[in-house]
Amino acid sequence: MPDELVKRFVDVHAETEKLLTEEKIPDARQKYLQVLDAYNAIEKSSMPQFHKELAHDQVTKLFRRLNDAKERVKVPYNLIAAGILIIAFSVVIFMNPSIVGLVGFEDLVRQPGNVTFTESGLHTFTLQDRPLSLAVSGHYTGNVKLFLKQGSQLKMIFSSENQSRNFTDVCKETCSVSVDSNTIEVFASVDSGSSLTINEISYKVERKKNTAPAWRGTNRNFKVNLDKQVTIDLKDYFSDAEDDKMVFLSSSAPGLDVRVDGSRVLLTGKTPGTKNVIFVASDFQDVTRVNVMVEVQ
Repeated sequence: MPDELVKRFVDVHAETEKLLTEEKIPDARQKYLQVLDAYNAIEKSSMPQFHKELAHDQVTKLFRRLNDAKERVKVPYNLIAAGILIIAFSVVIFMNPSIVGLVGFEDLVRQPGNVTFTESGLHTFTLQDRPLSLAVSGHYTGNVKLFLKQGSQLKMIFSSENQSRNFTDVCKETCSVSVDSNTIEVFASVDSGSSLTINEISYKVERKKNTAPAWRGTNRNFKVNLDKQVTIDLKDYFSDAEDDKMVFLSSSAPGLDVRVDGSRVLLTGKTPGTKNVIFVASDFQDVTRVNVMVEVQ
């Protein structure tokens, strides 16, 4: 059974990557849902934790690649992310929220490194919050090592031994750390003639309590005239307690043309009658769905 779960995950993951390479982005997004489903099966299984963490890492990286493809397909990023997020919530609704691959980005922070070492030395980073892990991405030449300095102790983050010239999300001894502050020091050991560039640092932070977007509208019934467009700005109908940035989607209905432009839903009636539509708001952590009635007359 565990072998079958792993094979299924590897197969659909490879198929999604192939679609991405062929720039078939819509197909890749659909296939990604199967990756999530396969990950869900692994997470619920009795497989060792390191297998689950490896699958989690692969799911998160694949999601990042989908994000990077947004400009080539000319689809607004917020709709891609929100669409995948909302569908995925249906797929993984019973999963442990602390280890869901797709929404792992809610407690994973990335920030630019923009530091190059040409000799050994210390550098201080100020992070957004106290890190629970620490990984780096970048490139190097020669012989280099990078450590997290904690008092008199050094924990290795990266070593040029057995690594390619470019590296991504490496955390040899710092995949889990315990620090008291959001200010950290890293020490680079750089041999003569060598160099080390940190392009990005990534770290997990403690998950914050989140409140889903709330419907604040007093009305769930809307009227649209035939062949006339009505604009509904969902920012006027949803609010978020933490003032998180929200993205919006809407379902469609027969006889009603629905288009989403940012926070605005553009409705055009095509045939008379009562249409059932679902307005959706997400703060990239939680999703709220509201059923509304649209009367086309």
